[in-house]
Amino acid sequence: MTARSKPLIVLVDDEPAFLSLVARWLERDYDLKLFTSGEGVYEALGELKPDLVVLDANMQPVDGYELCRRIRGDARFDLTSVLFLTGAKSDADLVRQIEAGGSGFLNKPIEPEELRRVIAEELAA
Repeated sequence: MTARSKPLIVLVDDEPAFLSLVARWLERDYDLKLFTSGEGVYEALGELKPDLVVLDANMQPVDGYELCRRIRGDARFDLTSVLFLTGAKSDADLVRQIEAGGSGFLNKPIEPEELRRVIAEELAA
């Protein structure tokens, strides 16, 4: 973690209402940067230096799998956790998330307490 008062989490989801809801759940304990598309996120990460990235899997034009592969392919982000928070629930989706390099996997819908717990665990790892 960098020298910030609160950990920085980058949230990426193409559903603005869901993104806003999750932000309300987390804003007290974390600094947040929200993106409604995977486009431009990878480029922004170098400057942001987040502690955690939370991705939706299915977005256009850049999906969460591709974004995760880019993050995992960049040594600058070796210590950055990447969680998938997605409606994609099949075994094939889970395999794609693992192969892309995700460090955690959560399914929508999700309860605020579960999301907070998993985020705290990822940041403590």
